[in-house]
Amino acid sequence: MSRAVRIIGSGSALASATRAHTSTLFSFGGRPALLIDVGDGTSHALARLGLLPAEIPVVVLSHLHPDHAAGLPGYLQQLRLAPPPSTAQTPRLWLPPLAAERLPAALATFGFSEEKLGRLVRRECYGAGSTITLPGDARLKVLANEHLADSTLLGESFSFQIVHEHRRLYYSADVAGPRDLERGSMGCDAAIVECTHVGLPDIVDHLGHLRPCVLTHIPPELEARTTEDAPSGLRWARDGLEFEW
Repeated sequence: MSRAVRIIGSGSALASATRAHTSTLFSFGGRPALLIDVGDGTSHALARLGLLPAEIPVVVLSHLHPDHAAGLPGYLQQLRLAPPPSTAQTPRLWLPPLAAERLPAALATFGFSEEKLGRLVRRECYGAGSTITLPGDARLKVLANEHLADSTLLGESFSFQIVHEHRRLYYSADVAGPRDLERGSMGCDAAIVECTHVGLPDIVDHLGHLRPCVLTHIPPELEARTTEDAPSGLRWARDGLEFEW
C-alpha cells in the first residue's frame, strides 16, 4: 500500500472491551511514517499488530485529553526497552504548545528525566498553521479547532490534514461541532472523523462526499450500530482496520 492508514485505537473516552483509546498510524510506501495520538492501550494495540514504537519516526499529540495522550508514558517505556536501531534517526514527538511546556515535568514522575527523554525522542512544538514534514514525501498541516475553546487548563486542540502527492486527508481528532468539520476538511479527498462530539447527520452533510470517510472515536451509544452499514457510504472504524486512501 503506497498510502495507507491503520486504526490502532478506535474507542471514545469511555473504556471499551474491544477498542483501545484513540491512535492512528499512517504509512507511505509500505513504511510507518506518522502516529497521531497515543491513547491508553496504544502500545498493546501496536504489539497485537506486530508493530513496535521504534518503527514509527513521527508521533503527534492532538491535545491533552487522557484518551488521546495517556498512553504516552507506556509508549516511551517501549522505546526505552526496544529502541530503534543505532542507524535510525531518533523519533520526533510533536506536541501542542501547552503540552510542550508541561509534559516533561509530568513524564519525570514516571522516571523520564530530561536526559532520558532526550535519548528516546526529539521533542518539537507545533501550533496552528504549522506544517510538519513526514517521511515518504508527505506533509502534516496543523489546523486549530474549537474542541477546547472553553478550557484554560488543557490548552488548545488541533485537527490535521495529511498531504501526499495529489491526495489530501482530513483527520478531525476531537472537534467542537460541524463548523470545525467544514473548515478543516476544505480541499480534502478523504477523512477520518470522530463521532462522539459531532452527530452522524452533520458528518454526512459535511464529509459524506469524501472517500474513504471513516468514523472513529466511537462512543458506547453508537457501538450497536457498527454491526450495520454506516450511513451514506461512510465506514465504521475498528481496531486494526487498514485501508488505502
